Amino acid sequence: MCEMSHNKALQSTHFPPLAPSGRLKAGVSYSVIKWSYHLNTWKLKKQCQFDFDNGLSRASIFEKYSNGGISEKKLATIVATIKDSVLTKKYKLLNYLLVGVMVLSAVLVSFLFYEILKSSETSAIVLVSIIVLFFVSLIYGVFNNYHQAYLIYALLTTMKLPTHIEGFGSDLTVNIIELSLAFFVVCTTWFLKVKLFPFMSVLGGPKKSGEDKYLVAVNS
Repeated sequence: MCEMSHNKALQSTHFPPLAPSGRLKAGVSYSVIKWSYHLNTWKLKKQCQFDFDNGLSRASIFEKYSNGGISEKKLATIVATIKDSVLTKKYKLLNYLLVGVMVLSAVLVSFLFYEILKSSETSAIVLVSIIVLFFVSLIYGVFNNYHQAYLIYALLTTMKLPTHIEGFGSDLTVNIIELSLAFFVVCTTWFLKVKLFPFMSVLGGPKKSGEDKYLVAVNS
């Protein structure tokens, strides 16, 4: 009964109508099309997660929705980024440790931004608010095991790593602590990304087999 209600909810949202020529009908804007597309994608992600949690394999889920009008790569990405409760439990403590380091970093950054906020300049406050919200969203994403959050944070921390190396030697004790922490964050983030989402490549795309087929479709 519950599964039927999920399926009905997924099917109840349709893309805005097109004219016979394939063009948008009058009164339907591209922003509506974009909103509808993202809404459908969001519902499909929830449905795929629901199916997986209720015993369907990734390959079965991929086959189930392969004729739903979504591109094969997009569907493979959605299926490959389904959260596996077995894996999230296995790496739960390490994930909590990473989240703890991220929260500590956020607190330290907040103290650094304190002087900027005291200036009461609107542009500065807006900039700091955007940065803080972005970082909080990353913490939320990692805490809840979202693939995109791991990927973004892994890339950001990797790009920032050279700045820790460049200043090495000015204060040896502090530099060693900072560099060790930076290496830990980078290695841990990439490690969790790879382990929690084994069907995704290092840089984010769904993995393919030697026969150029997505692994989630043939081997999951």
